[in-house]
Amino acid sequence: MSNIKQLGPLSYLVGTWSGFGVDRASSGEESSYSHELIFEPIPQLRFSSENQVLNVLRFSSKMWGSEDDSEFNNLIPVYEENGYLSWVANDNDPTIGTIVKQVSNPRGLSFMAVSDVVSIAETSVQMKCDREQLPYGGIMQSPQLSEVYPPVVGYISKWQVDGNQLIVEDTTVLKTDTGEPFYQTDNSKLKRY
Repeated sequence: MSNIKQLGPLSYLVGTWSGFGVDRASSGEESSYSHELIFEPIPQLRFSSENQVLNVLRFSSKMWGSEDDSEFNNLIPVYEENGYLSWVANDNDPTIGTIVKQVSNPRGLSFMAVSDVVSIAETSVQMKCDREQLPYGGIMQSPQLSEVYPPVVGYISKWQVDGNQLIVEDTTVLKTDTGEPFYQTDNSKLKRY
């Protein structure tokens, strides 16, 4: 059974989106990429022992880039992640709730980011997490990744839907050797097909 009507603000995301984006680092470096993002509802999950109902979207995100940003005809895969977005309606007022975003990528990095309370009709949402939130959200990074990549200490994910247009901004915050934060942001403008 599809649960689109019970997805709250996630219902605006259902479908296949594609377009282009720019990866920006706080150092000033930029690179362009092609981006495909697929959101699909999973059957509504009910757990009777906890009286819990889950309204969830599964998502897959893939990005392709080129060694030469001016040539988008020779694209190579540069990033991939997948996960779930859950709408958690308030028990006393089902017109408001929170969104939980679970993300994993093949590099050994996972996030669980949570929004503030939002309206069921909200079309612009921000979810965030940091290392200090564990076990109720937060960031997990494999030791192998930590050997070659600075520690990830924060994650902010924003999206804004306007009909068949979607703007996605994901920022990963890294802790550099100097202790200063380093921000890496992917900003995509996508269209639903």
